[in-house]
Amino acid sequence: MQKRRRLKQAMAVVERLSQQAQQLRKEGKGLPPGGEREELVRKARQLESAVDVSHWLDKGTRLFRGPTRCRNTARLSWGWMASAGSGQSDLRE
Repeated sequence: MQKRRRLKQAMAVVERLSQQAQQLRKEGKGLPPGGEREELVRKARQLESAVDVSHWLDKGTRLFRGPTRCRNTARLSWGWMASAGSGQSDLRE
């Protein structure tokens, strides 16, 4: 059985993603407006989002708050959903 070849990375994943995003943005600035430029900017945004998610996960931040109990009722409130709509609360009966 062959041994797996291991490659030690010199930089952390977050650093590599961040550098690649910066490089893509730099390349995009040098191009005229158009499809190729938009593609590079889109990829850079994706990489920056991946860096943000990685930081959130490292911190242990909860991305989704989940349901909570309303003060005056026994129903569950999903926060932003309770205030959405016609201006009146859907939680009152």
